[in-house]
Amino acid sequence: MSLIKEELKSVTVNELFLKENTKKNLSIPSYQRPYKWQIGEVNNLINDILFEEKHNGNLKYRVGSIILYKNSETTEYEIVDGQQRLITMTLILLSLNKADLSLENIAVDNSFTRYNLWHNYEYIKSRSSELKGIENYVLNSVEFVQIVLDDLSESFQFFDSANTRGRDLYPHDLLKAYHLRAMSEYKKFDRLQVINIWEEMNQKELAEFFSRNLFKTISWAKGKQAYHFKTRDIELFKGVSEYDSYHFSTFIMRGVSGFGNHDRVFQLSQNFINGEPFFYEIHYYKHFYLEIVAKLSSFFPSLYEFQEMSQRGNSYILTMFENVSFYFANKFGIEELDYSIARYFFLWAFSLRLQQQNIRIETIDKYARSVDESRYKNLKNGQINLFQKITDARTPQMVVISPLKKINISEIRYQKGQKAITGDITNPIIDLFNDFGFIYKESENESI
Repeated sequence: MSLIKEELKSVTVNELFLKENTKKNLSIPSYQRPYKWQIGEVNNLINDILFEEKHNGNLKYRVGSIILYKNSETTEYEIVDGQQRLITMTLILLSLNKADLSLENIAVDNSFTRYNLWHNYEYIKSRSSELKGIENYVLNSVEFVQIVLDDLSESFQFFDSANTRGRDLYPHDLLKAYHLRAMSEYKKFDRLQVINIWEEMNQKELAEFFSRNLFKTISWAKGKQAYHFKTRDIELFKGVSEYDSYHFSTFIMRGVSGFGNHDRVFQLSQNFINGEPFFYEIHYYKHFYLEIVAKLSSFFPSLYEFQEMSQRGNSYILTMFENVSFYFANKFGIEELDYSIARYFFLWAFSLRLQQQNIRIETIDKYARSVDESRYKNLKNGQINLFQKITDARTPQMVVISPLKKINISEIRYQKGQKAITGDITNPIIDLFNDFGFIYKESENESI
């Protein structure tokens, strides 16, 4: 591979953009995608830099690697990977009144690029006083790992290899790094202790737990969309710092001053706490969730023994059922999740199964958030936002105060449900609805 070894090194912002004998003539080739970073990503980068300067000011802060292709014909260094960060850093330097930057004349043919450049720069300027206060740190301590190649095709191969070979980093891997960084002033033993807690958990299961349960439950409780857990969503798991002195953060931190009684101190509706408490909290939630599943399966054994529950649509609904139970038990205690409450949650969640033939992630997400669309207005129980009710409730009984509506036989769109009604097949979902008297004919009452 045509790697230029002498240029493989860490370079500071000053060395890459400004210093006369080291700065690169950076360019964005036509094959690059538009500049898609928005204020959220820019805000995260600035906050991370400010945090590192405040708490680790004597150390370098690496914002990632960049891959460059050295074009021998133009003497330019074409950006193969790292465009979003490099453009954003250029905007930061412009806000600090630094001129003669190689990326200063960015092509703005694309509407996405034009829009994001303008809005991001206006946002950065609004925070220029903060950045000017740490200008020396930005220039001389923020750095990139620079990888330069002199063959374009091999540059692309290197980029592809770096981003797709081996096990991809899950978003929760980035959270681990983020919260360990918040423990920079802790003793090595304490850091090793939380790392062991994290690594002892099956990492594939942990990734699934974040994606299917924590991310969706917290997002739905906040009324936010939760299709797939991606890197951009880790902001949800960044919390308050032990150095914060705001009233709400002081209140939260007092609640987790000890770890002896986890079920009282950790609340999904509150902010996480950066650093050590985060690792204990995730460890607790994962085990607590397993307790919830065990309790639900003891209430409804036929449901959990049903082989077709692993099919995509059924699996999505089961996840929603478990997540709402998880959220409820976390707030009020697992002892409050009795059979009657679990029955209510089951009927609410699986009403959607009976009324829909095809269940997609979008279907579940909108139902969980009670999105005000015509198709959900027509779905019975689709306007009961249980996650919001749990957030607002002061007692367990306030969660289940809204009566659920029964499902008319004519409203069942689930094909295997229809066959179960006629007795052609057995289906525990239909059996449970029948046992609970929740399926009715036209002449009967539809509410319970």
